[in-house]
Amino acid sequence: MAVDVNDPIALAHHLLFASFNRGSCYTVSMIIANPLYDAVFKYLMEDMRIAKLIIATIIDEEIIELTSRPQESTRFSHQFSIHLYRMGFAAKIKTKDDQYKNILIEIQKAKSSQDIIRFREYSGEQTALPIITIYFLGFKLKHITAQAIKINRHYIDAITGEGLEQQDDFTEQLTHNSYVIQIPRVKPSHQTRLATLLAVFDQTGIQNDHYLLNLADSMPEEFAIISDRLAKAVMNQTLRDQLELEESVESLIEDKNIQ
Repeated sequence: MAVDVNDPIALAHHLLFASFNRGSCYTVSMIIANPLYDAVFKYLMEDMRIAKLIIATIIDEEIIELTSRPQESTRFSHQFSIHLYRMGFAAKIKTKDDQYKNILIEIQKAKSSQDIIRFREYSGEQTALPIITIYFLGFKLKHITAQAIKINRHYIDAITGEGLEQQDDFTEQLTHNSYVIQIPRVKPSHQTRLATLLAVFDQTGIQNDHYLLNLADSMPEEFAIISDRLAKAVMNQTLRDQLELEESVESLIEDKNIQ
């Protein structure tokens, strides 16, 4: 049944359909804010419990500590049509072999491939700590259909072509482990924990106002905190004003690209 998202009472009633069922799962039918939008993504990741849960699920490591780093930025240029959102975290993780490591995590969210390429010209932070970069892409890669991609460094002897087990602090800083989430390729699935988490990015439930999604899948209880916050975002009028502005900016970019 269609819901008038501009009617607070009807919308609030619709959100109440989220209820416990089948033990540890939510049966969900709710309107949520679309985390594809920068304002929503920022609102979501400002909750450090959620940021920790999302990052830990993507990198598949236990995060002991997570703190936000003061590098949040949005690059936008009418001249070059650049639109990329960036935020950073410092983390202490416990690896699967029970080792503790301090790392930096950079999250970049982009609307097009050119955004990533041009943005890298502005970045290039020098640090002694390993960096993991997580890309949330609002476009599809041409040759990879996987919705989530893990890119690890492989050390290879350039002469013999043999793999090397040795690592060095210098070479650790030369390249970054990366994870890529292709938002347009996300489909509801419970195949893995990560696939289940990514359901909140599923764009097939997009509404007339593109900054709203209909979430109609079952979410495990551990991820309910994410869908609940996205549902609360819908009721935040200040945030909705920002989303309408962001949508207007997107339209300007699209119009300029068409020209």
